[in-house]
Amino acid sequence: MFILEREMNGAYVLKQAETTAERINGISEHVYSVAIDKQNNVYFGTSSGVYILNRGKIIATKMNKINDDIKSIFIDKQDNVYFDTAHGFYVLKQKETMPTKINGINEHV
Repeated sequence: MFILEREMNGAYVLKQAETTAERINGISEHVYSVAIDKQNNVYFGTSSGVYILNRGKIIATKMNKINDDIKSIFIDKQDNVYFDTAHGFYVLKQKETMPTKINGINEHV
């Protein structure tokens, strides 16, 4: 389970059968949304972009190209990840490392 800290910046993970949450290193912004893909990579939508906690890692890393307020994150059946930002929509296609802006959408959807 992931716990988002609204008053202070960041996110925490509470592992199964544990009673103490651990802070996820690497995230220092407000987290607004979380999504998990089929490979158990965790995407955090923050006030300044997207952070990814790759499966088996302990530090989240910031995704390049999106430096905007992330309103929501969606994952489709093919495991493509969509990011709804204040200024447009992006998609991270399965097995790719860089998101692509979807043309024609220049605001929050």
